[in-house]
Amino acid sequence: MTRLLAFAAVVLLLATGAATAVPLVPTSYDMFNGNGQASGGSFNYWDKNYTGMGATTVDNARLWGGLGDLTDGVIPTLNWFAVENAAGTGPYVGWRGSRLPRPTVTFRFGSSVVLDSLRVYVDDSNGAGGVTVPLQVGIGVEGGPYTYFNLVDVPASVPVDYLVPGLGLTGTAFDVQFVHRTDWLFVSEVTFDGRSSAPAVPEPGSMILLGTGLVGLGRAWRKRRG
Repeated sequence: MTRLLAFAAVVLLLATGAATAVPLVPTSYDMFNGNGQASGGSFNYWDKNYTGMGATTVDNARLWGGLGDLTDGVIPTLNWFAVENAAGTGPYVGWRGSRLPRPTVTFRFGSSVVLDSLRVYVDDSNGAGGVTVPLQVGIGVEGGPYTYFNLVDVPASVPVDYLVPGLGLTGTAFDVQFVHRTDWLFVSEVTFDGRSSAPAVPEPGSMILLGTGLVGLGRAWRKRRG
């Protein structure tokens, strides 16, 4: 009987399927705009193409309800000084710590999800222009406490990315906070992996498989008793 129960468990697992992490795409994100020449920068490091509300050409203006540089899939391979400009249309969003300490971005997903991991793409010019990788990145459900992860400053002077795994956070929106190592930090992209928090609904074909397995289980059990 124990073997038959084990077989039933395998059939049930096949029918329902195991949840696996997949890319999660935000529906919007909210933040304070980057800094630029008005804050002592060489160029303007705004989220100029942001699609939501707010002044996209004003340092530290509140932006909400849209998407922009941080989710557009554009990940530069060159340092900030080679790709940024005075028009503020470059691929990075840059914040100056003396003007906006610990910039925080709230990413919204429209429905409840389980956030398993995220990856942040940042510039590391090894101090050129005061730009290095962030010291830490903090993650939490919107409005809740943060868990901070240290980012190691690698020797190379190139853009880098950092994976933050094993989160297991459930919610509809998540805060991602950056902690300055030096006066400036530049972020080009943030990506997420996870899954829906809603229970999986077996597909019709899976239900047929489950039914067939249970019928076979019943026949085998009756045969053993007979």
